[in-house]
This record gives sequence, structure tokens and C-alpha cells, in this order.
Amino acid sequence: MRASGRPPVDNQNASPISCPLDTGRTVTHTGGRDRAPGVRDVGKDPAFDDRPAAVAQSAQRQLVGNRWALAGAIMYLLEWVAIVGVLAAVTGIHGAGPGGAAGVQIPTATGTKPADIFSGYTAANAAATALSAGWYGLVLPGRILLIAGIRQALRRSWGDSALADLAVAAMALSVLMEIASYWVAAGVGQAATSGADQSAVVTGHAIASMLNVGLFSPLGLSILAISVVMWQSRVFPWWLCLLGGLSGAALCVGGLTAGFQTGGQFQQVANNAQFGVLGFWVWMLITGVILFRAAGQPRRKSSPAPR
Repeated sequence: MRASGRPPVDNQNASPISCPLDTGRTVTHTGGRDRAPGVRDVGKDPAFDDRPAAVAQSAQRQLVGNRWALAGAIMYLLEWVAIVGVLAAVTGIHGAGPGGAAGVQIPTATGTKPADIFSGYTAANAAATALSAGWYGLVLPGRILLIAGIRQALRRSWGDSALADLAVAAMALSVLMEIASYWVAAGVGQAATSGADQSAVVTGHAIASMLNVGLFSPLGLSILAISVVMWQSRVFPWWLCLLGGLSGAALCVGGLTAGFQTGGQFQQVANNAQFGVLGFWVWMLITGVILFRAAGQPRRKSSPAPR
């Protein structure tokens, strides 16, 4: 018999309610004060809220930073030591060709006359280009370190992603192409000063030039892919992901149209797409600083799941 004067409750006709936080356990809700001990009314407790799991998880995520991304960005920007002529001033090796003070630029567009291309590969320019190629081999891998640092932060903050792996591989390809373009140019310069004929020099120059402009395709793909993963993780500002995505897309367009260097509408498209380089630099530095600052913050302890 029941101690209270309430009529007995027919539990056989009660509808079972499954608790979403305790898989495998079914609780019979009898209404009123006769519910099972420890079971709350559905909809009245945040623990039983039916919000999407992705929203709840993103609210609990914390960006786990590192210092590698910013280190990679700074390492990469050291290419300007060669570009602006500091390396040439320190070593005393100055380029006399179209590469400027340091002789670090692959001479001109494909529409240049063969005689002009041949005359650009002087002994001084060949030496300066070789020196610059060696310097680029040291500092340009900073771009790979940058993307690898972002991928590590995403792994520790959100999870693995095939797109992030693709971004690292594409960036490595762009670095390899850029370094190779200057080493090819340096070899062409030495061949020109050693008596190679004009046709051989022009052929080598065309290879170096195409490698140099073709790197924008994998570079843009890398930035676009990692920006998509950053947006998916919800641990980076949306505007930063947008900036990276637009910059990467612009670089992809530039890489697709860079081969049309003789003029026309494709050349105009390629020129307009070069703003992606500036966008990439801004995105790179901001991302590196955000990860650097996050590395110094204590990690939050994950709260136990409500039961």
C-alpha cells in the first residue's frame, strides 16, 4: 500500500522518455512528483537543451596557439634582405642586370627580345642571383613553417583536416618552385658568361620565368585551403578567414593567368590579382600574432558533461 492518499499511478501506460545525455538508459516519466529520482523536466534544464551539438561545442572551444606561425612569417619576410639590396651591400656582390641592386629578379617578361634577355645575364648579375638563390633557400621555407604552425593550432583546438594537410603540401610546392626559379636563373647566368649561345640562354630564362610566376597557383591554393579550415573551426575571427580566402583566391587567379605576359585582357586580370600578395602578408602577420598571444594564455579546464 502507498503511504500517501494519492491514487496509484499506472506506470504501464506511461510514455518512456530517453535521456539524451545518458545513452542506453530509458526513464519513465510519470508526471508531477512521481517521476524517477534525479530526473528533471525536459526543457527546463540547460542540460536537456536541444541546441545543435556543433553550437554547444564551438562555444567551449579555445584556440590553442603556438609561436611557430609568427616565427615562420618573420623568417619568410627576411627575403627582403635580398630584394632591397641589403645582402648585396653586405657581401659586395651587386647585380648589373635587370634585377636591380641585388640582381634578384628573374629578368623580364616573355615578350622581351632574345637579345635583351641574353644581355641581362651578365657575370655580376649571375653571381648576385646565385647568392640570392642561396638566401631564399634559407628563408622561404618560413612559409611552410607558417602554415604548419596554423595546422598544429587547428589540430589542438579543433581536430585534423585533410584540407590543412593539403595547405601545407601546396605551400611546400610553391616554396620549391620559387627557390628553383632563382637557381635556374643563376645557372643560366653562369652559362651565358661561359660562352653559351643565345638560344640556350633564352630557353633557360623562359623556364626560370615560368617557375617564378607559376608559384602563385599553389601559394593561393594553400592560403585558400587553410582559411577554409580556420573558418570551419570557429576559433579564428570570421573577417580573418575571409581575408585569407579572398587573398588565396586572388593568387589562384594570378597563377592561372600569369603565363599570359604578352598583354591583353589576361595580363590585366593577372595584374589586378596581385593584390592577393599584399592581402596574404597582412593575413599572415595577423594570424601569427593571434596564435602567438594565444600561446601565452592558460588553457581552460573542460567542464564535465552534465548528467
